[in-house]
Amino acid sequence: MIHVLSILIFINLLAILWIATHRWAGYYEDMRFAFATLTLLFFAAFLGLPIYLVGSSITILAGIYAFNRLNERGLIERVLGFLTIGIILSFLAGVSIIESLGAVPDYAFILFLVIIGTVTGLLIYLISEDVVFTLVGSCMLMWSFIFFGIKVDILHILFAFIFSLFLGLVSYRERSIEITGVVGGTILGMLIIIFGDIRWFLIIFIFSMLGSLFTRYKYTAKVGAGIAQEKKGVRNYRNVFANGLVGLLMAIAYGKYQDPIFIVAFLGSFASATGDTLASEIGQTSHDQPVLITTFEHVPPGTDGGITALGELSAIFGALTIVLAAYIMGMADGFCLISALFGGFLGVNFDSLLGATLERKGMLENDGVNLFSTAFAALVASAMFYIT
Repeated sequence: MIHVLSILIFINLLAILWIATHRWAGYYEDMRFAFATLTLLFFAAFLGLPIYLVGSSITILAGIYAFNRLNERGLIERVLGFLTIGIILSFLAGVSIIESLGAVPDYAFILFLVIIGTVTGLLIYLISEDVVFTLVGSCMLMWSFIFFGIKVDILHILFAFIFSLFLGLVSYRERSIEITGVVGGTILGMLIIIFGDIRWFLIIFIFSMLGSLFTRYKYTAKVGAGIAQEKKGVRNYRNVFANGLVGLLMAIAYGKYQDPIFIVAFLGSFASATGDTLASEIGQTSHDQPVLITTFEHVPPGTDGGITALGELSAIFGALTIVLAAYIMGMADGFCLISALFGGFLGVNFDSLLGATLERKGMLENDGVNLFSTAFAALVASAMFYIT
């Protein structure tokens, strides 16, 4: 193994020297790629990065070739081309490298890694169009999941991936989400199904459906008042992770430790996200003038940090919907749900507090406010559950 890495590092250094001495058109990007590969090889030699992940992450880049070759096709076809080529080739590369080293590959776990790595690589490429970022980002994420030591089976992985991707593409065709949101949502959904189960995913689905529905509620009136969301509330990857990252981390923690406190935190975060969405979209249509949550002074509709009685009731309704759905599906009961509901409602008002302070001063954007408020809701819900 050490001899193989030494040879690969030496070849890579020769490539860097060759590029540096010849400097053809576009040599800078080739130099970046060579240095990125060299860095990954050093990680493999000295920090324990499995060499098969280096090979898999490099072959994921074949997906970029497929994506660009299909440039005359629709965006969905190009995305599916990237995923198909990237997953197949990176899986074959990973398995081949492991077998060549005389080890027995865990096919299910490798499939999990290359799917999550390829989907992540696609998201990075859609955002940055940078090959080096795609290479390094996909490799680092695959490496991070090795430390969880999870046991997965192939059918479970394929179901989680295909189901999450399918629902995302349906939402894309319905124009409720951008393509980066589809890919980000696929990452989120797949991991939540694997570390939690399908019920955890359905909580996200309920949040997403309620958000899309109430964003369109009295949309014409909101446009006339100048308070409607841009692009009719179509979500992108930033919206997906701002509202779902905390929940994802709770699902991963639950999969690792099987502690019910993470269920409470997960539900609290999505109760807050749902309540906040409904409070904003319904509350803006209130006939009562909003008041600022910090001073209770009257402010125009749509003002960051503005609240109304209708908005507060809508927040309770949204949080309660998530909690009741969890109860019906048997995710939790009793004080778990009360803690999640309480944390979710406080999270909505913490969102308004951040909006009235940090967001109005330009210190946070809306996505940052959503991220911190869902984290706050998860913290409050889990603390309340733990204390009692």
